[in-house]
Amino acid sequence: MTRYKLPLEIEPLEEVGYLAICPILQGGHAEGEMIAEAIENVEDVARNLIELMREDGIALPRELQTAKPGVILHNEILVPDGAKDIKIGTFKKILRDLAISPEEWAQSR
Repeated sequence: MTRYKLPLEIEPLEEVGYLAICPILQGGHAEGEMIAEAIENVEDVARNLIELMREDGIALPRELQTAKPGVILHNEILVPDGAKDIKIGTFKKILRDLAISPEEWAQSR
């Protein structure tokens, strides 16, 4: 089974929740109340879009990269200038929303 690395952008919604966007897949976006839910939802959308593209004989985007075997998650984060000002509670909430424990995060570094 081929697995792909997809770029992902997550934005807070005005009311509540988050919007996850995969900019290289047309229609590759989904919402969720928590970051983890938005990621899970956009993963389903991306899987379906790729499957439909293959069934219809549409070329996959050139930017689409295959994942290395054994890689569970490839992630990037945005850190604002002055990151020392981020409160530990905010950092822990981000990890909780991503369903990652502080220990798992520390081991991945």
